[in-house]
Amino acid sequence: SSSSSSSFNASLLPPSAPSTPRFAAAANQSNNMNTDSQPLSDNSMIYNGTVVQWSREEDRELLTTALSQGAKPEVWEQLSRQWAGRKTSDMIAQRFKHLHLKFFQAM
Repeated sequence: SSSSSSSFNASLLPPSAPSTPRFAAAANQSNNMNTDSQPLSDNSMIYNGTVVQWSREEDRELLTTALSQGAKPEVWEQLSRQWAGRKTSDMIAQRFKHLHLKFFQAM
């Protein structure tokens, strides 16, 4: 699969962020997401008024899959199916956004 670097906008990433189209897609997507989810603790988030728990294994799989396949809606949908619908693709996208921002804040 070929990825177009023309849609990559490095200005959307924090200064220390890697300048790769894969992470740029996540930054572009995160700017367009609604903010109805918020972190409750390191392993849980409130999503549409419901507390959603996240295991380290789920976080690890989410991050490694996004790294290898890209941070895009198709990946969130694939993970949702793989996790037997326990998490919606929207929940997964919001969790990725949270982990992505947390990572860059720690740098």
